[in-house]
Amino acid sequence: MINGPVTDEIVGWAQAAQRVYQIPSSLNIAAAGVESNFGKATPPGSNNWHGMKALPGQAQVSASTGEQAASGAMYTIVAGFKAFASPAGSFMEYGRL
Repeated sequence: MINGPVTDEIVGWAQAAQRVYQIPSSLNIAAAGVESNFGKATPPGSNNWHGMKALPGQAQVSASTGEQAASGAMYTIVAGFKAFASPAGSFMEYGRL
């Protein structure tokens, strides 16, 4: 059993995506940690652990997010983020992309 922010359940989601898309589960988990602090900072109601923006027509939720310009300046925008039925969907979509 894994203790800390990376649980057995998170590892399972990442390993499932790895089996389908051959993206290393460690990369998928690392991205989830950077983008959402392992699910603690997702856009509300999105189950989007990877900070993926939505395209028109995709299920989405609107949320503000911090961005960084090429100059290094930080700014905030409101964007549509992909919405998933569960966190597992975010891990699978990250693998697909």
